[in-house]
Amino acid sequence: MVHSVALAVNDFSSGIMTASAGDDNSTKELKGSFVTFSSALNGVKESLDVMSTNDDNTLGFTLELYSRYMDAAN
Repeated sequence: MVHSVALAVNDFSSGIMTASAGDDNSTKELKGSFVTFSSALNGVKESLDVMSTNDDNTLGFTLELYSRYMDAAN
């Protein structure tokens, strides 16, 4: 779930960067804001990736501990 949200945020960030690529006078004023917002979204994506990795590790440790407990109980 978290991984799919991270991918969606990354796609949204890429779309914003593509939209801000123009050199028109109408978009020049917003370009700085788009770049800042896109950078913030990249930070959110990196945070989600770290959280997903930590959740995977926690699940793995929990399953290993539970399986060792079951082996010891038998």
